[in-house]
Amino acid sequence: MARTGYTVREETAILTTVMLVEDNQLMRELLSYVVDQEPGLELVAVAEDGDAAVELGMLTRPQVVVMDVNIPGRDGVEATRALCRGLPEVRVLILSVSCSRRLVRLAFAAGACGYLVKDGSHHQLVDAIRSAAAGGSPLAPLVRRLVGE
Repeated sequence: MARTGYTVREETAILTTVMLVEDNQLMRELLSYVVDQEPGLELVAVAEDGDAAVELGMLTRPQVVVMDVNIPGRDGVEATRALCRGLPEVRVLILSVSCSRRLVRLAFAAGACGYLVKDGSHHQLVDAIRSAAAGGSPLAPLVRRLVGE
């Protein structure tokens, strides 16, 4: 017989807090939707440029930052460097249309933990966010080939 007045909670999922940094409004909205819909991920901030990314990151202290490289103000590499300096525990995952050996090296030198190209699926993005949060270094297949892994 079921008792009334009691709520049985399912296993509490560990949340991964996420901040998105993207200058394109449509991409921001789509990425926000993907993160919002995914169990275990919590969107804590969205920024349009590098300066806002650093400010919001310091304020909200996300576990994972999904960072575009080509953003106004402080670019994604510089914003990554500032976030990683100020929040050593943050995991920055680059998500960009730009992919060159030089850019990938700059991103990793700034403290990024992974690099994705915007030609992947939303499932790949979610998997990469989870991997980054768990200490992994997710790389898009194109990036793997580029850096010779």
